[in-house]
Amino acid sequence: MTYDSPEHPAKSRGIFSFLNVLLHSKSRGTVRLHSSDPSDSLITDPKYLSNPNDYAPLRSSLELTLRIRENMVEQGYPLIELDLDIPEPGEDDASLDRFISGKRNRTTYHYFLDMSNGSRQ
Repeated sequence: MTYDSPEHPAKSRGIFSFLNVLLHSKSRGTVRLHSSDPSDSLITDPKYLSNPNDYAPLRSSLELTLRIRENMVEQGYPLIELDLDIPEPGEDDASLDRFISGKRNRTTYHYFLDMSNGSRQ
């Protein structure tokens, strides 16, 4: 339901997409020092969807999106599926979760880090 890049085949026709966002994630990632060198990159692991409680609101959002899409098609909107892996309305939770955790898993956050770096001497 989203496009992956500006080189997408429908670029010249225009695209209609839904963006379902989890604003209050229960998953928590980690940020660690790579070395004592302050200019060295940090080691980050966002751990997206590592908390199972994140799936329920995303599943509800996806189900709503699928119903909206279905209603639009019934009303005559000429929607063409660009992604053939989109679940159908009424699919089981496991199918929806696989779709959610697949290639469409991305974030809209601007990261902020508040921590002390190194030892306090």
